[in-house]
Amino acid sequence: MFMTKLIFLLGLAVWTSSSWAAQLVDAAATNVTGRNVYSPSVIFDNGRFEMWYGGWQSASDLPNDRIYFRASVDGLNWSAPTQVLSPSQLPGASFTHVNDPSVTKHRNAANGMLQYTMFYTACAAPCAQGDNQIWSAVSSDGLNWSHHQVLLTSTSLGPAGPSAVIDPQPDGTFWRLYYVDRFDPWRVKVANVNGDRRATSVSVAFENASELMGDVEVVRFGTEWHLFFGAFVFHGNTLDRVDVKKVVSASPMRWTGVARTLISNSGSAVCATITPGVLQTGARSYSLFFGVHLRGASGCSLTEFTGIHRWRWNLP
Repeated sequence: MFMTKLIFLLGLAVWTSSSWAAQLVDAAATNVTGRNVYSPSVIFDNGRFEMWYGGWQSASDLPNDRIYFRASVDGLNWSAPTQVLSPSQLPGASFTHVNDPSVTKHRNAANGMLQYTMFYTACAAPCAQGDNQIWSAVSSDGLNWSHHQVLLTSTSLGPAGPSAVIDPQPDGTFWRLYYVDRFDPWRVKVANVNGDRRATSVSVAFENASELMGDVEVVRFGTEWHLFFGAFVFHGNTLDRVDVKKVVSASPMRWTGVARTLISNSGSAVCATITPGVLQTGARSYSLFFGVHLRGASGCSLTEFTGIHRWRWNLP
């Protein structure tokens, strides 16, 4: 039987089993702040951290979500924000929001050039839950994005919140793309995506009938695949908090274990730690970036994420 303890860091409550107690190395708030900022995706390359995130950088951005970029040398102190994508830049229909970036970087075998690929949520007007779609775009510098194309769309499901992992396979799969449908929040799904950024198959990767899930992130550590997600906790019909949980598997296609809580906001001044972005920093270590939402008079509205934190962890 696991012993558990409750610790408080930066106003957030962290439940951890005795076997996980030594995992948390440190916890800090970054200088990434704004009117409503969250959903970080972080890469480290050539001595520089690069972050893409979404939301409203300032009140003047309301009501349309946008995607921004910042750079850093230490992962805590970041450059001023640069807007890299707005809804008006997408082709075709009218869009209200773009958010939830998941960025990968690789060398394109066809031209030998470094290529950033961003998978993201785009919500078509009028932006009901079923209007959420998952798109992708490419870039040579991480700032200027082109060749936008839709990857997954279904008005009966509303796919959103992608997490992309490069995992080339003999069948032509290049990315595993994890996400949760807005109308099916009890399942995490995985799409196999080829080099042309087209989905060739979709299957259920993890089921959790006891709670609503969202904001997934998947990272590979050796032979282990770690699935992080936001767990939405309700009191009746009212959202009380969003915690961060994790489950581990030996397969990138299916998780069957029990998810454990990394961060619980029960009884804390924070009501939501949302959209975990995970950066692997060593063979058995990682940094967890996430948006922080304080409890307010309006409860947990999920529209007041005032900053992004970075917590560093070691695996046992």
